Amino acid sequence: MTPILRPAGSRALMLPALLASSALLHADVLVLDSGRKLSGDVSEKKETVTIRVEGQELVFGKDEVKAWHKAPAELIGDRAADVAAAKAIYQEALRLQDLGQQGAKMKEALAKANRAREAYAEARALFPEDRYADLDQSLVQISQLMRLIRERIGSGTVAAKAAPPVAAPAPKAPLDPPKPVAPLPPKVEPSSLANAFATLADPQKRADPAARREAEDAFAGARGGPLGDLAAAARLFLARESSLVPDVAAAAQEHFAKQEVAGAPAFAPDRHVAAAKALAGPLKALAGKGTEALLGLAAGHLAAALAGPPAGVEAAARDLGFQKSDDVDLWGPPEGLAARELHVWLDAGMVDLGLVQLRKDYGTVRDFGVQYLLAYLQLRDAFEKKLGYRRAVWAWQALAGGPGTSAQRAHASAVAEALRKRMPCAACNGTHAVRCPVCRGKKKVNLL
Repeated sequence: MTPILRPAGSRALMLPALLASSALLHADVLVLDSGRKLSGDVSEKKETVTIRVEGQELVFGKDEVKAWHKAPAELIGDRAADVAAAKAIYQEALRLQDLGQQGAKMKEALAKANRAREAYAEARALFPEDRYADLDQSLVQISQLMRLIRERIGSGTVAAKAAPPVAAPAPKAPLDPPKPVAPLPPKVEPSSLANAFATLADPQKRADPAARREAEDAFAGARGGPLGDLAAAARLFLARESSLVPDVAAAAQEHFAKQEVAGAPAFAPDRHVAAAKALAGPLKALAGKGTEALLGLAAGHLAAALAGPPAGVEAAARDLGFQKSDDVDLWGPPEGLAARELHVWLDAGMVDLGLVQLRKDYGTVRDFGVQYLLAYLQLRDAFEKKLGYRRAVWAWQALAGGPGTSAQRAHASAVAEALRKRMPCAACNGTHAVRCPVCRGKKKVNLL
């Protein structure tokens, strides 16, 4: 697994991670009768078990301890067999011809895979040491299996049994008048779209508020068509032109002129490919300094090229620094693909798997947006499990010393500081109940 970005040359920011690694070098897990699980250094005496959690010692009677796990495998138990069982059921389902039976098998496989996911994710959270990094690989494999199963269930190849017809109820008079629905923008006429691109390419026309509004309306009406993505990028450029970095604005205008973007509606696919490739040089020269507008135009040209024979599209995409998604036929910059994948995992309700998968795919990408997504997932995972808050703090600290503008780094630093002040104590888990290490809460003592 690739770790969350630790900025080079920042020993102060690396120190917490190094301390954490040494502090958890021999961490075990205690499971109490209450169901609570604690990770730390464990030692035992004749009648008691002591665990050191983040510098605090908690003492429990042996009758209060349900289990003492010294390795993740003890915590995972027979859930490891669920992974193999889910794979076998998935393969069996693929061989079934009856869609109803196939659907039932796929759901059975998904349930087993999900149980395994929960066990492996909990084990990884409680055993975070580097020597158990193989758990991350197991989680990646489980995530890939679950993705395959969910795609089969959601793709329509697995059909649910049709529900019996139900008679429609008699219509009732509405209590309130129906709310008006905003109409979709009308389809744009070819001549209007041609005028819009002519306005985009000409700085004098862009300076005319009326011509600018007309162009924006035309671009809005082009969505869903073969030039929809390029039109959306053009509309975004018009909306943000006044705030663009001067070098980016100059590069865009040079692109409009050299590539004769005023005639974009008549471009053949190879002409769009050439226009996209022409932006590779400026993007590399500007090195990400507010180049979202240029990236949008490049992606729009490539999308327009796909309307015809897409020869050369992949090569042009690579020239632009785009990557191909591992799970779908989709190209884009790493930060865009990472954001898309983030939403997929959040929609599926599997933050822990999303964190592992995004770390694997994008952990080495030195981009503030990508590292922000990773830090955000680390924080969401801590909130959901009520565990691992310190790792979330370290992720935001690393982000504060990594790539990005001064404002972005200041934001990350503020999040880290706020989380550090508000995160619950690992010893009491936010209950604020202090346990006496001698009587273990069996006696009451008034302290004056």
